[in-house]
Amino acid sequence: MQHRSMGSIQFTDNSGQNGNMMQNKFQQSSARQERLIRSMEFNLNRSSIPVNKRIDPDYLKHLLNTELRNSGITLDYQYAVESQISGKSTVLMGSDGFDPSHPTKYRKLLFQNDINVKPNFLTVYFPEQRGFLIQSTGFLVIPSILLTFIIIGIFALTLHIILRQKKVSLIKNDFINNMTHELKTPISTISLASQMLKDTSVTHTPKTIEHVSGVIFDESKRLSYQVEKVLQMAVFNEGRLKLKMSEINLNDVAGSVASNFQIRVTSQQGELHTKFAAEKPIIKGDEVHITNVLFNLLDNAVKYSTENPEIEFTTENKNGWVVVAVKDKGIGIPREHQKQIFERFYRVPTGNVHNVKGFGLGLSYVKRIIDVHNGQIKVDSAPGKGTRFRIYLPVKVQ
Repeated sequence: MQHRSMGSIQFTDNSGQNGNMMQNKFQQSSARQERLIRSMEFNLNRSSIPVNKRIDPDYLKHLLNTELRNSGITLDYQYAVESQISGKSTVLMGSDGFDPSHPTKYRKLLFQNDINVKPNFLTVYFPEQRGFLIQSTGFLVIPSILLTFIIIGIFALTLHIILRQKKVSLIKNDFINNMTHELKTPISTISLASQMLKDTSVTHTPKTIEHVSGVIFDESKRLSYQVEKVLQMAVFNEGRLKLKMSEINLNDVAGSVASNFQIRVTSQQGELHTKFAAEKPIIKGDEVHITNVLFNLLDNAVKYSTENPEIEFTTENKNGWVVVAVKDKGIGIPREHQKQIFERFYRVPTGNVHNVKGFGLGLSYVKRIIDVHNGQIKVDSAPGKGTRFRIYLPVKVQ
């Protein structure tokens, strides 16, 4: 480097320094290129070597043992080096018990940095993997499964309760509407009859008074029966119903109920066929409630018959039971409603037709009375073909 001075001004010559820098950069670039070429040659030569000569089996096993132990895996394992040729896998080396068809295998491509990568794989699987996973996670999985089932059960129960409450709410609304109509009708009739008695413009002959008083008596009796029916179910559901158990002859009870209904059926130009053939008709029960049960079944058979009722009323013995059957040829009950007819307030939907009134309590009462007598009730019905109710009560052991 040369320095020249002209007064207070200095000049520097950098041509020699720039030349040295350019020469160093060139030498470094040449060295990098030479190293790259040598690396490529080495990789090309190495990739042409068969994989079974590039891998030391003992060293490979040592590496696998070390890595698995460092990862905390102590399970027995099987391994192999496989080569994929024409879509088929060939085992080049590995453990003696290696199964190529094992369903759960872990594969890793070998020598991924080669220029010409070949389909050689290291494959490892654990024969006892499933048992190990269950054992290692069992303390977490089992409570989780139980908790999941509990949550699903609570959800299903909640949904069931909500749907049931909605259904009960609808049924109770129908019950209130039916009850209002059933109670309002006799009240209106009694009110009208009493107004006739108070009306001075009406001639109060003995015949008129007898007729009006008869109407008041009949409607009062009807009103009392409806109220008693509701109260009876309320008492029964609260568990305050007391049964007076005694020996009952079902043939006699059925005959008494049939004689009372004979007039009603005949007045509608119908027929009531009876056959009380039970040879062992004695049961132990409450005669009043058993009578009410038979009365309700016959009452339904008459109400739900079309035009002229045709009813069969029978008793028989069957396998230690006294079977009482009431069969009609009425409108029938659809299959989807047959399991619900014994629920409180439930009435089979009839669309816009409401020619048969009631609270929906009759069959619920029948079912509960039969249950407390350790009996059974069954129904067979089809729309348009009629209905048959069968009551099974245990024969009293002598």
